[in-house]
Amino acid sequence: MVTIRLVSYLKTMAGFKEKEFVITKPTKLRDIISFDLPEERLVIIINDITGGTPDTELKPDDRVMMSPVFGGGCGARIIR
Repeated sequence: MVTIRLVSYLKTMAGFKEKEFVITKPTKLRDIISFDLPEERLVIIINDITGGTPDTELKPDDRVMMSPVFGGGCGARIIR
């Protein structure tokens, strides 16, 4: 089984936070999920390694975490 965990608005798009999918052979991520992925500004981590893409082939027992890119803030300021 492939476990897919979603963060932020991706949970709403997909209708789940975490879900297991049964696959029997290597399968592209985009062929497993049933919602349209934003092609840009998406972080895909597979088995604790960043750099996955929607076209990465997953194997049974892979773990996937997908998140939009987070940013912002103005840096830390030390108040004395």
